[in-house]
Amino acid sequence: MRLDGTGYVEVNDSTAFNPSITGFTAEAWIKPASTSYQSYIINKNDGSSNSFSIFTQSEYISDRQLYNVVYSLIISANGCRPYSLENQQTYEKDTQVTSWHHIAAVIQPGGKLDLFVDGKASTSNFNSITSTCGNSNSIQIGARLLGANDAGGFFEGEIDEVRISNVSRYPSN
Repeated sequence: MRLDGTGYVEVNDSTAFNPSITGFTAEAWIKPASTSYQSYIINKNDGSSNSFSIFTQSEYISDRQLYNVVYSLIISANGCRPYSLENQQTYEKDTQVTSWHHIAAVIQPGGKLDLFVDGKASTSNFNSITSTCGNSNSIQIGARLLGANDAGGFFEGEIDEVRISNVSRYPSN
C-alpha cells in the first residue's frame, strides 16, 4: 500500500495481535519515500494502553556523509513497563535508505526479543522479557494513535506484506 504521510490503515483488534512469550512475530516490508523521517510502521499503542510499536527514524549526518537509520521496537512487558530494542543501520547512498527493507520484531519462545532488519538481528544488550501486556486496541499501519481520534508519526512511502503471527517466524541469531 502507498501511504502519503497523512493517513494510515487501521485493523480491528484480535487476541492474536497481542504479543506472547510463547512466540510472536510482527513484520513488514517498507520503502520510505524520503531520506529524513520519523514514522510508525506497525502500532498497537494508544498513549495509555500499550502493547507494542515498530517505528523508524532516519537522518543525514552531513559531516560523515552517511545516512543513519534506527529501527525500533517498543514493547510493554514485565509488569507493563515499556522496553525498547533498536537496530541501527548506516547507509552511504540515499537510494539505500529509500529502498525496500524487511523489518521483523520477534519474541522467541521463552521471551528473547529480536528486531531483524533485512535479516540482521539487533545487537542490543537488553533482549529478554518474562511477560507481555496485551490490550484491545486496533492495529495501526503507517501511524500511531496519540489518543481518541488523534494520530501521528505518519509513514510516507510503501508498506507491504504486513504480517502479525502468534509464533516466532525467525530463529534467534
